[in-house]
Amino acid sequence: MNPPNLRHFLEPRPVAIVSARPGEAHQPFTILENLLNSGWRRSIYPVNPNYEEMLGLKCYADLAVIPAQVDLAVVATSRGAVPAVIGECARYGIRSAIVVSNGFADAGPEGRKLREELASLAGPA
Repeated sequence: MNPPNLRHFLEPRPVAIVSARPGEAHQPFTILENLLNSGWRRSIYPVNPNYEEMLGLKCYADLAVIPAQVDLAVVATSRGAVPAVIGECARYGIRSAIVVSNGFADAGPEGRKLREELASLAGPA
């Protein structure tokens, strides 16, 4: 059994895949597809305002309209959009997030600044 403060991360119930969109070349879609193909039996919520459904799942316009308390958000957006999505996660009580994006500390001063912004949004470990 995982400690309670890690359960949302290691054993999430509802999972939101933010910026999911169809197509094999899109990482969020691949994550969604892999979860479904692995036999994941917990709630999955793809989030993208441009789609109504994805792989047979209803697609949500944003985190605010998901009808359940999400434990984990997989944030696969452009790096510039990540801080806003993490802010939304905090606003809606999503306690854990995995950021699937590049161009942070490895991308020079601007990327490091974004990384610091994310760390401050995340709060204490």
